[in-house]
Amino acid sequence: MRLSIDVMLDYFVDDSAEVLLQIEAAAMADQWLEHQDLRIYCNDPLRAVPGEDGIGQRTWARGTGSFQAEYRATVVIDRAGVDLSTLPPTAMAELPAEAIPYLLPSRYCESDRFEGFVQSEFAGIEGGALASAIGTWVREHLTYASGSSSGVTTAMMTFADRRGVCRDYAHLLVALARAGGIPARCVSAYAPGVDPPDFHAVAEVWLAGSWHLIDATGMASCDEIARVAVGRDATDIAFMTVFGTATMYAQTVKVTRLDDHIGTTAQTDRSVTATAERGLAMSDDSKTIDPKALDSLSVAPPEPDENDQIHHPRQNAGQDESIKKRLEKNPEDEEARLDAALDESMDASDPPASTQPVHNNAPAVSSGFDADAEEKIQKNRD
Repeated sequence: MRLSIDVMLDYFVDDSAEVLLQIEAAAMADQWLEHQDLRIYCNDPLRAVPGEDGIGQRTWARGTGSFQAEYRATVVIDRAGVDLSTLPPTAMAELPAEAIPYLLPSRYCESDRFEGFVQSEFAGIEGGALASAIGTWVREHLTYASGSSSGVTTAMMTFADRRGVCRDYAHLLVALARAGGIPARCVSAYAPGVDPPDFHAVAEVWLAGSWHLIDATGMASCDEIARVAVGRDATDIAFMTVFGTATMYAQTVKVTRLDDHIGTTAQTDRSVTATAERGLAMSDDSKTIDPKALDSLSVAPPEPDENDQIHHPRQNAGQDESIKKRLEKNPEDEEARLDAALDESMDASDPPASTQPVHNNAPAVSSGFDADAEEKIQKNRD
């Protein structure tokens, strides 16, 4: 299964606030990226950090006034469907360390308050049969109603109201599974067929030594869900967290099935771009991130305002001669061509910094950069 993902976020951030985005599809064993491109329109540098449990990645940005982000990707999913009801239970003492936290109550999933209900409603059922029965119960007893919940709605509140959106379905399923002794976590995802089209939330349960997806809404099958992030509840998997206040102007999420063909040699199309004077901010922490998840992460400028005479001042610093020589020797040198594009895009009023995109991640002079060694490398290239 191949999915095309197209996301646009348009917000206004009051004053200035840190923004944590989590909208990139994760690179995993059962889903990989043919291509992805993230563009964030803001003035400050970005910083990418690994997601919860090392799945996917989050991106820090600072929003001041208009804040826009665009994300496009092609994701290949190779995941066979599993009949959960046939999977045996796992004794708690035999659970791996990664699964143990997902047995415990969390802010939105008060599993300790559901233990009595689970024991009476699902008496005599355990393991995969219990997980499957809980998923069916949630789907049959809740009504999907847009706008029926808020950012403070918990699993217990959803259980009482008997209605909610995908996040509420996932919270209730997770809480009930944990109450029944099954590790369960929330998953933010992309999936075709979600109505209305939006970021989607599903659940995963730990059975027979691995995690298994369940969509209690019934809107998506497990073989066409592209995971973005995992966590205890919505606190960990929110697509956008603003540490301040913001207003949404527009937001679109489009997920389309491309075909059912899975290539055997799919390659991630990696590119790093910077537009105008905006630079990509990546700290050394980014080296720990799965390179498949770091495809194209860029910062681009907003549309120019012809009435604003001081908006985005630029100056042309010319092309680096060493890049020019390398291109003359080999016009097809991809590394040189990328350097040329970056060199042109960073002609700006602000000088290059250690956090701006360069192909070799070279630090600034002030951080211990060996200028003599670099000069020798350049001579060898020439």
